[in-house]
Amino acid sequence: MAIGFLGLGAMGRAMAANLLGGGHALRVWNRDAAKADAFAHDHAQATAVSTPAQAAHGQVLFSMLADDVAARQVLIDGGVIDALPAGSVHINMATISVALARELTVLHAERGVAYLAVPVLGRPDVAARGQLNLLAAGDALALARVQPLLDLLGQRTWHLGAEPAQANAAKLAANLCIASAIGTMAEGAALRAELDAAIASGEGDSAVRAEVAARRAGQG
Repeated sequence: MAIGFLGLGAMGRAMAANLLGGGHALRVWNRDAAKADAFAHDHAQATAVSTPAQAAHGQVLFSMLADDVAARQVLIDGGVIDALPAGSVHINMATISVALARELTVLHAERGVAYLAVPVLGRPDVAARGQLNLLAAGDALALARVQPLLDLLGQRTWHLGAEPAQANAAKLAANLCIASAIGTMAEGAALRAELDAAIASGEGDSAVRAEVAARRAGQG
C-alpha cells in the first residue's frame, strides 16, 4: 500500500515510525525539510519528498499538522487535495476547528477522495508506544479499509459518526475538559497554600497542622 505522511513533529514522527514498524513504506514531508531528510536517513523504508503534494500520490495519506493555519496552507493552498487520486483516503489527525473540517470534507468529496478526521488523545511518549486513543469519524467503508493502519497507532479507535467534523468536535471538547481540570487543580493548590499561610499566622495554629502541611508540601 502506497502511504504518504505529512508533518513530522514530535507526534508525527512517532506515528510515522509505527507505520514503518508495521511493514509499510512511507513518502514523508515536513515544513522543515531537514526533519524529513533526517527521518528518511534513519528509516530505510521512508522517502523524503520536497513538496506535500508529492506525498499525496498514493492510496492513503496521513496528515498531522499543527493547527487550522498549517492545515489550510498545506492541504488547500499547498495543492495536496488536488494531488490526491480519486478513490484514495486522507486521514487528517490534526486538531482543527469544526468549520475547517466541514470545508475539507466538501473539498475532498469534490475530488472523489474519502476524508476521515482522526484526531488523537495522548502525548508523544504514548504515540511512540502505539497506545493513542483515536477519535474517528467519516465514511464507514473508508474507515474499515484503513483500520489495520490505525491499529498500529492506537490502542482503540472510537467511531464517532459519518461526518468528519464530529471527531473534531469531540477532540475540542476533550481538550476543554482537560484544560478545565488543570485549572481547577491549580486553583485548589493556590487556595490550599493561602489557607495554610492564614492558619499558620493565627491563633488556630498547632503542631499537628504544621506537620500535615509539611507532609503535603513534600508530596508536591
